[in-house]
Amino acid sequence: MRQNLRIVTAAWLALLTAIGGAAAQLDDEGYYYPPVTSEEIFTSLAATLPDANRERRIEFMREVSLDLLQRPFAPSFVMFTAGDEADRLVVSVNSRLEMETPYQARALMQGFTTVAQTLPFMAEYQVQDLFTFLDVAKLLGFESVVVTDGKNFAHRFVIE
Repeated sequence: MRQNLRIVTAAWLALLTAIGGAAAQLDDEGYYYPPVTSEEIFTSLAATLPDANRERRIEFMREVSLDLLQRPFAPSFVMFTAGDEADRLVVSVNSRLEMETPYQARALMQGFTTVAQTLPFMAEYQVQDLFTFLDVAKLLGFESVVVTDGKNFAHRFVIE
């Protein structure tokens, strides 16, 4: 499974280069991002990997973050985990990208999907035309993904 984590991490890094749970648990709302302005439920086709856990999600985000810091240019967004179990993924776009509608948040997820569909394990299991980025997030055990502009907009994808 470590190989799969490295593959997923490599896909994230390629994407970053290319484009430069329950409400009671969301204590990061109002701290890391403004109150959620829109939300949708994403019913995943994937099952969470048996060894997906807090440490694995944190390791994944650490690798992505370290790569971002080594780039010669400022990234278009930052990603990090939130929650006691690191089971929420937050994508905060910087001021160069406008993020004001759920449509824009879905478009960003589609960009992530394009990269995720090139992962070798997607072809191996013949799911490259079925799985989206949010399915990959489900594999890693994320319960939600929030896309925010860090000012006024926050769209939450609840992953089931």
